[in-house]
Amino acid sequence: MVDVLHKSGTVAIIATVSGCVTVVINLISAPCIRETVTKRYHFFKKRRERLEVLESKWNDLGRRLYEVKRESKGKVVLKSFKNSEWLETAEKLMKDADPLHFREQISDINHFYEAPKCFSQYNAGKEIEDFIGQLDAVHNEGKDFLLVDQSVVVGRLRGSSRTRLLGEAENKIEEIKGYVTGNDFQTIRVHGMPGSGKTEIVSAVNDSILKDYRACTMASSSPSTLPIPGNSPKDHFDKVIWVTVEHEGTESSIDNLQNKIAEQLKIDLKTAGESRADTLANELNELTFLIILDNMQNDFPLKLIGIPVPTKENGCKIIIVSRSLPLCPDIRIGTYVKIRPLPSEEAQTLFEIEAGIELSKLREDTRANAKKMIDEWECLPFTIIWLAQTLKELKNNGGSHVDHVLAWNATFDMLKESPDILDGMNEKAFNILKDNYNALKEETKKCFLYCALYPSGHLIEKKELVEYWFWEGLINGNERSRLIEDMGQAKKIFYELVRAHLVEEVDSPQDQQGLPAVKGKHRMIKMRNLARKMAVHLTNPGQLLIKAGEKLPHAQLHLQQEKYLSRVERASLMTNNIRAIMEQPNFSNLSTLLLQNNPIIHLHENFFCNMPNLIVLDLSQTNISTLPQSASYLKKLTALLLRNCPNLKALPSLENFEELLLLDLSDTPITKLPDGMEKLTKLIRLNLSRTCVGEFRAEVVHALVSLEEVLMITNDDSVTGSLLKGASNIEKLGFLSRLAILQAKFPDAEAFNSYVVSKTHHLYKLKVYLGDVSCTHETKIHKNSILFIKSDSHVKGQPVTLPGETYELHLQPHLDHLKLIHISDCENLVYLFRIEMLQSLPKLKKISIRRRQVNNHNKANEPKELVLVDPLELNKTEYEGKMKGNNPDQEQTIWSFPELKMEIITSHQPNPSFSTSSVSKRMMNRNSSFDHKGVFLQSTTQLTPHHISNLQTAMSSPQSKLDKDIGAAAL
Repeated sequence: MVDVLHKSGTVAIIATVSGCVTVVINLISAPCIRETVTKRYHFFKKRRERLEVLESKWNDLGRRLYEVKRESKGKVVLKSFKNSEWLETAEKLMKDADPLHFREQISDINHFYEAPKCFSQYNAGKEIEDFIGQLDAVHNEGKDFLLVDQSVVVGRLRGSSRTRLLGEAENKIEEIKGYVTGNDFQTIRVHGMPGSGKTEIVSAVNDSILKDYRACTMASSSPSTLPIPGNSPKDHFDKVIWVTVEHEGTESSIDNLQNKIAEQLKIDLKTAGESRADTLANELNELTFLIILDNMQNDFPLKLIGIPVPTKENGCKIIIVSRSLPLCPDIRIGTYVKIRPLPSEEAQTLFEIEAGIELSKLREDTRANAKKMIDEWECLPFTIIWLAQTLKELKNNGGSHVDHVLAWNATFDMLKESPDILDGMNEKAFNILKDNYNALKEETKKCFLYCALYPSGHLIEKKELVEYWFWEGLINGNERSRLIEDMGQAKKIFYELVRAHLVEEVDSPQDQQGLPAVKGKHRMIKMRNLARKMAVHLTNPGQLLIKAGEKLPHAQLHLQQEKYLSRVERASLMTNNIRAIMEQPNFSNLSTLLLQNNPIIHLHENFFCNMPNLIVLDLSQTNISTLPQSASYLKKLTALLLRNCPNLKALPSLENFEELLLLDLSDTPITKLPDGMEKLTKLIRLNLSRTCVGEFRAEVVHALVSLEEVLMITNDDSVTGSLLKGASNIEKLGFLSRLAILQAKFPDAEAFNSYVVSKTHHLYKLKVYLGDVSCTHETKIHKNSILFIKSDSHVKGQPVTLPGETYELHLQPHLDHLKLIHISDCENLVYLFRIEMLQSLPKLKKISIRRRQVNNHNKANEPKELVLVDPLELNKTEYEGKMKGNNPDQEQTIWSFPELKMEIITSHQPNPSFSTSSVSKRMMNRNSSFDHKGVFLQSTTQLTPHHISNLQTAMSSPQSKLDKDIGAAAL
């Protein structure tokens, strides 16, 4: 037994000795045989001590890595700077040299039998020593990247925004990026409502371009600069500069803008020997740049800032981001990108993401309420995010509902019962539009606030709104001018409001139903929901009483405190279900009262007694039969609108309405003018269209000295009566010196001629229906036009004298016996009738146009777009005729009229496809100008003033006196 133990101990001793020998041999015969045994032993012996050094060096490099990252954060630099390579190397080394790896490898050797571990301990010690050296080297290299010089920065990443970019926004990003990297446009303007996500979208474009550059520079074969497709002399952007424009007055704003650009270019404008703008321009001229000007609201010329105009040759680009559409006067915008509010579905998706709740899981009424709020807040990303976060906060503070869905339902229920919370939310949302409102002119602000009188979402006719502004004196100050002139002034106001995104232009309902809409001719506007709420909020408390479009069955004025009513300046109860108003309200400061579009039958007899300052009263589209006698108290009234009141039979005397500017009785069955008309010496417009007024006394005409507009289209035939009576009454209109617009219906040529020869005014707009007065259809015709309705039975061969301002003649169908149209010396006439009309003129044989001899000084005004053969020759020559188009695909006959002896060809240039076989050689010979002019018509269906801009100078010499204006049309 002892012997056995002795043998075992011997074996252990031998094994231990053998292990030590092995360690010694391994230390001596290690791979790096050039290292001394002492050094190898040092790796083994000092391994634990060197691990502490490694940990210290590793921490030092970690701190430097953080500092370099912080300095480089968001910066995309030139490839030559190589900070990206250092960052990549440092991050890899930090991972490989992590001290935790070696703590697991290093251990103590306490027994002889652990001697085989000595070699692994040596290897760990050697690795630690190697990593210490690498950490030192990389740490020292990092000094060069602690400060990133602006000269090596291409641009800065904007980083992800809080706004989620969905659907349409992603498409806009690609669209704008395509414009930047393409070669078609040098200047891109991105515009849209505040809060619509413009900055976020352009930020994404900025980042995408810089990330593409970074990806290129990190590729081994990439160029050192940012590629731009196209034929630019350079193939890169040297600089991508983002500047947010501050608005502190023009001079300080430009200085601030220049400083921000100079900072990114690393130039000192204070020490510049030349002007600040020239210094910037000289530096930028050496670069191919992309400059993004965010929040650009004022009209700053680029030259004043110091930004060179981008061109295809210099390869530079500019993106201008703005709420509205200001113009930089020294550059031409290449393309516009409008950022619209989100579509309703995308807006709801964004709300769900931000709120963390699916709308489909909410109660039906809660879901409907949420969708309504999203829509009312214009589906703007900014407002939706804020709405979601606010509601989420209310939900979290609102109770102890465990169920997520129940908590959201309870939150919306709480809003219904807490209008103050909702008002506070609305007020914050208003702030995104407030800057736009504050930038408006004072006059425009007043007109904007007036729009709030209409119901939410209401389509407002521009013309109607402008007239309200005029009647109340909001435009042109307190001085009354011609309404026509103020229409031009109103266009500027609409432009400002649309530009500020407070209202939007929309097509009329007719256009929306598919009828042709003229581009740029939007006749209606709609006030944005958020803007309307803001307008009401901005108005002094109690100044407005707005109950429009609320389906009210009663006016409920008795529910209002009398003190409150006395402060009201404008009241709107339009578009409700009010049938009677039996109150006698104390509206002592009221200036506007809008009651239209209500089934009102009766007003209290004293309804108007306490409205001494009322200026505008609109009772249109109501069922009243008359006005109460208390209306006589309205001595300051300037506008009385009673149009389309089907039961209106009579009115009380208007003798107290001496300030009245407008009296509109159109589309009513009223049979006579009210008493007291002679007192309306300031009346500007009298609208009797489609009424049954049977008398228009001469003394009334003489009294209306300020009258600018008389509208009496398609009235009953008793308006002008017999030939003699008609001439007598209508003739008096000719002496109204301020008359500018006349829309009337004459029964015959004698009545019309009598007016023309007596008129002392120059008409701005003329619409005359001449013919069968039993026809009540009002055809749409342009200004300065005359419509002949069954005129053959009323003209009877008698010449019709046209005012010199006539631009168009229209012939209604059924002129079965018309044989001759003869027009002479009608200088301004540019429209006869549609070509299709010829099919309704089976007996027409000749159209004759004459003019006087053109004076030498007037030859420069010869027609450039229209020649009806030769106006002097046409009536003398008869030819077989056809009309052809200038399009080769339209060579077929447009119309062929067997008895018409004339030739008309449509073309901008002589048509090479036109066959001369259909043209008489005699015509070619006699009309020497045919070869180079032909007959120039832009349309094969219509001759219009828009198409034929110069014909008015071709028919006669320039008009000077009235008797020289007048031409004759014999039918």
